[in-house]
Amino acid sequence: MTEKTRFFSIKRLFIWVVMGVATLALLVTSSIFVYSQVAVYEKKIFENAMILAEMLSTNATEVILKNDKVTETDNLQVLEATTIVTNAHVYKVMENGELSFFASYNRSGRAPVQAMFHRIDELHTPKLLGGVLEVVRPIKNGDEIVGYIYVRASTYSIKNITVGITLITL
Repeated sequence: MTEKTRFFSIKRLFIWVVMGVATLALLVTSSIFVYSQVAVYEKKIFENAMILAEMLSTNATEVILKNDKVTETDNLQVLEATTIVTNAHVYKVMENGELSFFASYNRSGRAPVQAMFHRIDELHTPKLLGGVLEVVRPIKNGDEIVGYIYVRASTYSIKNITVGITLITL
């Protein structure tokens, strides 16, 4: 039996090595690109959620002082224009210091979430867990805290963007 032995020329071997190194460099560069883009989009969602929470808390001050729940519920409906916010709650600080549920917003097709009284202190810094970003901001009248706004945002768009970027990169 004769066995054919295959030999690569030095030229062919050099081409394979160059192609391998170029492929590896392209994969590493693509991975870094995807990672940085996802980080930028995640940071943008954090910033947008914080800005929305601050705006809502500023707008809610007068309404809470007037104890007008209907107006505040109507004001929260503006969140329908943004795609990231799924739920928002406004809590009022009562005279005895306890919190009471004041108004809420739930995106169409989304289930309401329970009141987050017990997480007020924890959510002063935004928390991202399981595709959900949560943040709480105080509603102030001067230096006095008259309530809190809770905003729950979805990071589903990051997943869509990640898939899109990965497909484009490949």
